[in-house]
Amino acid sequence: MIFVGTIEKQDGKLSIAYDLHEKLEIHLIKLKEGCRVTNNVRKYHKPRTTKQMGYFFGYVLRLTAAWMKYSRHETDQCYLSLKSMFLEDHDDTGRKYVRSLKWDSDDPVDTRAMNDFIDQVRDMVSMEYGYHIADPDKYNLVDVGELVTEIERSGV
Repeated sequence: MIFVGTIEKQDGKLSIAYDLHEKLEIHLIKLKEGCRVTNNVRKYHKPRTTKQMGYFFGYVLRLTAAWMKYSRHETDQCYLSLKSMFLEDHDDTGRKYVRSLKWDSDDPVDTRAMNDFIDQVRDMVSMEYGYHIADPDKYNLVDVGELVTEIERSGV
């Protein structure tokens, strides 16, 4: 289980004040005495939201894949291509890697990075294909199938 907390200084020592302390206690009670455990502490980030993911995968990706000439069953390949273009980063040793959208990955994308990624994809489609993908609060998921069909028929 993942428990979120805040680092505090008490009596000159650092400790973690967990948000759901009672749930942590219940979880610890379930373990047997002497049981070895691990505690992985890392900086908290606000994970990408369900709304962001729905907008990207249900609308932006489908339109982008159509403009990039991917067939409807090849959106996964389009997604991997977009990730390699816009979610590439470097580790401490300078090696390149592609960041993951999974919340439990080693270097997950937070809400700000997800917005940046979506904006980069939208900007690319706008510059390369002259098509404006609607803003997150103005899109209509119901019409996306029709838009994809129009893009495919235009053959541009």
